[in-house]
Amino acid sequence: MTTLCFLATYLFTVGCEAKNEQIVKLDKEFEVPLKLISEGEQGSARIRVRQHMDQQGESAQGFFIMGLSYHNEKRYAKAVEWFDGALSFDGPAYPPTLHFLGWSHYYLGNTTEAKEAFQRFLILQDHEPDSMFALGLIATDEGDEQKALKWFRKTIERCNQQPQLLQNIAAKSYARMSDILESRGNTDEAIAFYLRAIELNPKLYEVYHRLSNIYRRKGDEQLAENAQQQFFATRDIVRPDLRHTSFPE
Repeated sequence: MTTLCFLATYLFTVGCEAKNEQIVKLDKEFEVPLKLISEGEQGSARIRVRQHMDQQGESAQGFFIMGLSYHNEKRYAKAVEWFDGALSFDGPAYPPTLHFLGWSHYYLGNTTEAKEAFQRFLILQDHEPDSMFALGLIATDEGDEQKALKWFRKTIERCNQQPQLLQNIAAKSYARMSDILESRGNTDEAIAFYLRAIELNPKLYEVYHRLSNIYRRKGDEQLAENAQQQFFATRDIVRPDLRHTSFPE
């Protein structure tokens, strides 16, 4: 899920579900830096935030935006420093800080810290599907397939309530569920979920490769060949940098 898409979904769901709870929204002065981050202008975003904090003082949201700029550059260790700083301020934290802190820790391989951050975020926003999906990934990495399937099913259930906003997360959840089901020998169910995944997001090129392997093991050579050709075609569009490699074989 992209940064802007996540934040838009977060604000939408909080706005719809909140009753008497205090909603912590992003201050208007950080809207331009956030837009710059979404456009890949991380350095410009940081300059604007630093200028603002030099004039107005440091803030939790300023630190969040700084962390987000490094997160989007995949400089996750630096992102964690800023996100931790954002959470150290007195007063209510900007809740998405915990979500992106979780992903930064996840990409760094810090499973325990990632799980804690996602769980803390879900206390504040208990139906946010991308954090649910992340906990499914962590459970998979830990070898707890039952817990992983539970999280992926909860993610899909939540995504079904806002299908147009969240169909990519649902697609990834179907694909991950299929991986587990295939490993358990539930081939037909795995195929059905893989097909659902690419129906929701046809750009998930790795799914075509997995389908091709399953069809080939079943002896369905034509379906296997069709899926493999679709894999190459989709991969070349989504990841042209991999065109001249043997990925993922």
